[in-house]
Amino acid sequence: MPKNTTEERGRRAYLVDPTTKLISQVFIKDYKDIQRHIGCDMFTMAFSFENNDVLYADDNGLIDGKKHDFFAVLEDDETHTLCRPIAGRGLLVGSDAQGGDADARTNILDLAMMVKWAEST
Repeated sequence: MPKNTTEERGRRAYLVDPTTKLISQVFIKDYKDIQRHIGCDMFTMAFSFENNDVLYADDNGLIDGKKHDFFAVLEDDETHTLCRPIAGRGLLVGSDAQGGDADARTNILDLAMMVKWAEST
């Protein structure tokens, strides 16, 4: 039987994977799901959106000594300003008024237009 409620399926989030250059819909229920999707033990908010969505990334991605692919998010459409490069996967999650996780509000197609892929290092 399909899981239809937010409580059953978790919160809608979008996984940004610079290795495959894909953005996919995933579901999270707690911080362990965020860790699993990003592939890390410790994550941080790398970018926040005007609609209160947040992009989480590996907090140690730049210093763990591993080879990573990178991406950036377009901050300002008019000036084409990018946020700092993000190492490894990112996870876009919504947030509620109390700071808890919620369904992502950003449309996946809009997110795809904002993400800029970079070469690996």
